[in-house]
Amino acid sequence: AARILVRVTELSRHQLTVGIGYSGSSGARVTLEHVYRRLLGYPATLRNKFEIAETRQTWDGELSTHPDADLYRNLIGGSVEDLISSDDDVLSQRLRIGRTRESPRIDRFYFVEAERSVRETAQTRTSSVAYSLNYHLVWRQIDNPLLPTDGLTMSLQGGVGTAHDSGGANGAFARAYARFTAYQPLGRNWYGQARIELGN
Repeated sequence: AARILVRVTELSRHQLTVGIGYSGSSGARVTLEHVYRRLLGYPATLRNKFEIAETRQTWDGELSTHPDADLYRNLIGGSVEDLISSDDDVLSQRLRIGRTRESPRIDRFYFVEAERSVRETAQTRTSSVAYSLNYHLVWRQIDNPLLPTDGLTMSLQGGVGTAHDSGGANGAFARAYARFTAYQPLGRNWYGQARIELGN
């Protein structure tokens, strides 16, 4: 028998992360991420992330409720990206509203999404919009959630929607994606990993 002393500390209400890096595609970059875990005293978390690079500027944000008794969270999120190249300038925007549940074995996420993109060149300007209904599912049966060495995982994604392009390509669409990953121990200090991905 042994006595065990456990000390629990709440995460800080504010968290700020600053990063500096370099990418071969966008050049030098600076990132700033802020998390506010109890927005104005309400059980909600606000996250904002900014990235500024030579040819790419982005913002990504999300407001989500704290998990309820069934571990579900409601969320609204969005992103803006401006990507500059030698040929064009593409501005992309996204808005997402949904509900998610995360557990050690199964994650579920369903949401509606609106996307808009504007591409400008020296001669033309084109735009497109899309609206979709989506569902994501992740299933795990592994020995360790952080560093799995034995077990299986499956990720499934599906969506249906409609799109409109100023160039005339309009209509309904569907998309599907699946990924299967297997982990297998090989001796005392080695393990193997195999993955299959399918998409349409």
